[in-house]
Amino acid sequence: MHNYNTLNNTLNYNHVILLIISDAKSEDVYSDFAQLLSSANEVISAEVPNTLREIAKSIPNPEEFQLKSDDQMIEYLKTGDDTCCIKFRELLKKHGHRGYREFDVLAKQWNDNPLHLIKSIILCIRLALL
Repeated sequence: MHNYNTLNNTLNYNHVILLIISDAKSEDVYSDFAQLLSSANEVISAEVPNTLREIAKSIPNPEEFQLKSDDQMIEYLKTGDDTCCIKFRELLKKHGHRGYREFDVLAKQWNDNPLHLIKSIILCIRLALL
């Protein structure tokens, strides 16, 4: 429900802004609107992939980490003391309400099933090892 409310509010605000600036007598209304949207400094949607890359980079022994089972990886990241574990728990605290296909009400949130995050971390590790 949180995701829907956030998305709905964002769409409504964007619509109101577009209505306000559309009264202008300028041909550049849409480019002005795009400029306004692109000026947002803290884009939350970019935080997740950036944090996943940071987690992957901070895993002490990435080759060994990849050999663990999914459950072992999750357990390690949720309970360990290494920097990667702390970052993983911070990610879940901040974005755990989200998830793969987050607008599907039947899909589990990352707090309930972080496996998609683990798979993304593994992919980051493998790309870094190439």
